[in-house]
Amino acid sequence: MKKTQLIRLALWTVGGAAAVWLGVRFLLPLLLPFLVGLLAARLTLGPVRFLRRRGRLPNWLSSALVILGIYSLLGLGLYWLCRLACGELARFSQELPLLLQSMAEPVGRLHSWMNGLINCAPELLQQTLRESVDSFFSSGRLLAEKGYSWLFSLASGAIAGLPDLVLFLVTMVASSVMFSNQYDALGDLAIKKLPRTFLDKCEMISAGLKGTFSAWLKAELQLLGIIFLLLTAGLMLLRVGYPLLFGALISVLDALPVFGAGVVLLPWSGFCFLRGESGLGTGLLLLCAAAYLVRTTLEPRMVGRQVGMNPLLTLLALYVGYKLLGVLGMLIFPAGAMLVKQLWDHAGPESWRKK
Repeated sequence: MKKTQLIRLALWTVGGAAAVWLGVRFLLPLLLPFLVGLLAARLTLGPVRFLRRRGRLPNWLSSALVILGIYSLLGLGLYWLCRLACGELARFSQELPLLLQSMAEPVGRLHSWMNGLINCAPELLQQTLRESVDSFFSSGRLLAEKGYSWLFSLASGAIAGLPDLVLFLVTMVASSVMFSNQYDALGDLAIKKLPRTFLDKCEMISAGLKGTFSAWLKAELQLLGIIFLLLTAGLMLLRVGYPLLFGALISVLDALPVFGAGVVLLPWSGFCFLRGESGLGTGLLLLCAAAYLVRTTLEPRMVGRQVGMNPLLTLLALYVGYKLLGVLGMLIFPAGAMLVKQLWDHAGPESWRKK
């Protein structure tokens, strides 16, 4: 690649990252229900037209029936999943105090063992090391209280955010129906008002993004399902309580950048060894290794080839996204990088020279 082309690619990348950050920071909170509504209208365009032609129904009625029907099915599915998850969480919360009490003895043994090691250290360091260890274990004893306080604040925040959530859902559903009803008219207006060359480029970019994102999403969902089945089956074989709940939570964490299944399985395995449950601890270690091997083996084939992203550009997007928006940025900025790639391929300087 020539130096000028590399500079242009870097400028496009930085500009795309800045645009994604500004859009996510300022525009996305305002326009999100309308963007979801536009996406829902586009996805349901076929059923709406079919119902309008075959049922000879007015356009607004066809749009309302299809959109409300789909949202109702999604709502029922989410209700069933939430009910199942809440049931698992309720049963787990009842056993949590007993679980924490059972950890007192192994944690005490670990504390004594570390104090024994400190006694073997030089006398000048013993006092400092002992204070550090005591501070660590005293903080660990407050973990349960902090956890309950965090859960209480989370529940309070969820209740306080209910009015905003209701307003968001109502706006989303209403905009979906309106966009679906006016989709053809908006398309005709765009054709009349916008230049043909601009529309052609938009169509090429849209087609490229649709293919890229659909392939990426399909690969990620397939990989998430494989990891979920692996973890759930492994937890069932180990006779762990609530395998569906833990399998779902760990598989979601495994799909997030930086985290992985080891965030839960490795500390869990360590606690099992402290409690003397070496069989369960070894099984959790093997399960963590299996999940890691499956993801590292399948992800490049299922995701990398589908998306076709340059590894250096992907790494840059992940790092910049993490520095600006945290873990959420590591999910959003690679998507922005895909957009930049499509813009470069279909609307960049190279494509202009081809005209």
